[in-house]
Parts: sequence; C-alpha cells; structure tokens
Amino acid sequence: MPAVRVAMAQINPTVGHLSGNSAKILEIAKRAQQAGAQIVLFPELALTGYPIEDLALSRDFLNASEQALKDLAKASDKAGLGEMTLVVGYPGFAENPSSWAIGANKAALISGGQISGHYAKHHLPNYSVFDEYRVFVPGQDLLTFEVNGMKFATVICEDIWQSGGPVGQISASNVDLTLVLNGSPFETSKTDSRLELVQSLAKAQNSAVAYVNLVGGQDDLVFDGNSFVVNSFGAEIVRAKQFSEDLCVFDVESKSKIASVSETAEPLIKNQQIWDALVLGLRDYVAKNGFKSVVLGLSGGIDSAVCASIAVDALGAKHVFGVGMPSKYSSEHSLVDARALAQNTGLVYSEQPIEAMVDTAMSQLNLDGLAAENLQARVRAVILMGLSNQNGHLVLTTGNKS
Repeated sequence: MPAVRVAMAQINPTVGHLSGNSAKILEIAKRAQQAGAQIVLFPELALTGYPIEDLALSRDFLNASEQALKDLAKASDKAGLGEMTLVVGYPGFAENPSSWAIGANKAALISGGQISGHYAKHHLPNYSVFDEYRVFVPGQDLLTFEVNGMKFATVICEDIWQSGGPVGQISASNVDLTLVLNGSPFETSKTDSRLELVQSLAKAQNSAVAYVNLVGGQDDLVFDGNSFVVNSFGAEIVRAKQFSEDLCVFDVESKSKIASVSETAEPLIKNQQIWDALVLGLRDYVAKNGFKSVVLGLSGGIDSAVCASIAVDALGAKHVFGVGMPSKYSSEHSLVDARALAQNTGLVYSEQPIEAMVDTAMSQLNLDGLAAENLQARVRAVILMGLSNQNGHLVLTTGNKS
C-alpha cells in the first residue's frame, strides 16, 4: 500500500474575516500540494477564526460561513487542488438545533470541488475561557473517509479531552490516522499535557493521531500552534513551530509507521515561550483591530521597559512611540534611563512634562490626600489618550511587568 502524504496547516486566522481566511487556506493548500500532500488538515474554525462567541447565534453569520465554505471548495478545484482532500474547520447550521443554539462547530471534507462530508464537535467546553455549550449544538457521529486504502477520522479539540462520544468509535472503525482539529490556547504546561493526552488516545484507540492547532492572538487569547503527530504506539514523529504559522508534512505508511518529511521544531524553554506568547498576542491584537502603532509612557522603570521591549519585538521600533512624562518629583536618573531605553531599542521617543497640567488641576480642584497623590497618573493618562486620538496609536498600559 503506498504511503499517504499528509500536511498539517498551522495557520493564524482572523475572527470574522471570511475572505481573508479563505485566501490563507487556499494559499497554504497550494504549498501543501507542492510538497506532495494528498490531505491537508486545518485547525478548528479555521474558516472564521476562533472563538466566534455570539456570532454562532447569528443566522446571517452561519449562512456566510457555509457560503464561504462552498466558495472555497470551488476555488480549490479551480486552483488545481481537486485531487487533494482538505479538512477545514468552520461553523455551520446544526442538523438538530436546540432551544438555545442553531449552529455546530464543524469540520468539512473538501475534494474535487465538492464538500463530501461533515463532522460536528461532540464535547462543547463551558469552563475557563470557553463558552461553546451556550452557542453550539453537539454532534454525535464520527466521520471517517479513505484515501489510498487508508482510513482517516476527524474529531475536534475537546472531544479528546473528555471520555465518551465519537472518540470511542475510533478503534471499532479501524482508523489508521485520527485527525484532530484544535483551537487550544497557550499555557506553559500545555506542551506536555497535550502530548500525554494524545499518546493515551493513540494507544487506547490503536490509531495514529495528527494534532493541528491554531496559532495567533485573538483578544485575550493566544494560540501557540505547536502541532504534532504520534503513531499508534504514542511515539512523537514530528512537531511544528510554536507561535508562528507552519506547514508540517509527513508520510503515513500505516498507523504504526509514519515518517516525517518536514524538519521537527526545537522546543522552547519556558521563559522564551512566555515572551513569544506576549509578543504574538500584542502583535495580533494591534493588527487585527486595525492599528498600526502603539504609544506608552516610559518612566525609566522596569515595568515600562519590559512593555516597550515587547512592543518593539511585536511591531518594530518605528511603530512604538514612548513618552517620558516627568514631574517635579521625577529624578534625573529616571529620565536618563527612559532615554537610554529609547536609544537602545530604536523606538520613537518624546517628552511631555506634566508639572504645569498638575498645578492647574490642583489649583482648580483643591485636591488632597489620595486624590492628590493619584493626580499625576491621571494627567499622564490624559496625555497618552490625547496622543492616541491625534495620531491613531493604541495606548499600552505599563502597570506591571508580570
């Protein structure tokens, strides 16, 4: 039996940007074709971005998602990808809507310009940052398909974290490779816990497992990618990069015999993971919300220095505007440190003394006690917001380096 070449497409979609996400999916599918892949696996809700929250309750949005999926199928065929199978995460209408939800978190099979199969996520998380049980309807059945005589199955993220449901059907269906679509946010311990979970799944269901994850920032969440493959014995075969888009390719000869085509990514130490997560989260928050630059106060202290350094790594120095705002209580040393940080990082630096504004407010408002102590911070906030409104910067808070 000839090997099946599979590609995991670890992409960074934007919530609601259907045309942009579709174009990204099509572009990376072409790259996978050039690498000889017959199957391309995309992450959870890759077509719409994740999480979509209450957009899942909108008929208009679900209609737009399903239409975008049909358009993607036609576009893939027109682009010469018709012989490939694309597995794409998207939200669509549930077959049996509930009294509170009309949509399902789905995976679609695309081949030959057609949508040839669907899978609906069974376990819907409703804890921590997740709110899926409120906005989706669970599915019940495992989706399987064959390529070159090998059997593949699809499940989605939380399905493998909980017992029962379609995952329990994998072994009985004699699946060679289980394709798991994920939108799993970053935590420092997740690399180990995901691997242990997938290894247990592979051994329990006698199936190799491909775990593809989203990458990128979306509001308060950061997805780290870090996709990987294990064989049916649980041995890790190849791993994608963390915190960047990647295309990870491997050959499947059998459920126990899988060979990496792509180079496996080197693991990052904990501190590097945290820094990269902060950089990626800020970069995507700025870009996905339509900003091009940020502004922040520079005090000469550690907190603002760390925030400024993250911003420079995320956006480039010319897009970071630091403002020194000395008062009559500021030491010369703090100003020297703020100027040195600006010079060392290359960010755009200016100074706006606040003494006159503070004195005016004090004389007009007759403040004392805590209100008077907090006035300097209030004035500095006014300056930063004014510069933001004038120049279109996003204001960054520098409250705490941790």
